[in-house]
Amino acid sequence: MGDGFLTTDKTIVLCTESFSKDDIHLLLNALATKYDIATGVHKRALSSGKSGLRIRISKKSIDKFIHIITPYILPEFLYKLGK
Repeated sequence: MGDGFLTTDKTIVLCTESFSKDDIHLLLNALATKYDIATGVHKRALSSGKSGLRIRISKKSIDKFIHIITPYILPEFLYKLGK
């Protein structure tokens, strides 16, 4: 629950830098096919000099994504969803 956040432009970023590229694409595919959630992937430079990938939930899918995950979020983390 702590590895993600709502951006100022109202998208959600999932901090998936520790996942492999294949695992990230597996997650993207599951979000798209099972839940019809539109996503993107963004490269992020890490302090170690390496880079990692983050999943971004599209603005057009954010309401659906929040509806799906809200029942599983602890109340103290709801601020990460703008609630």
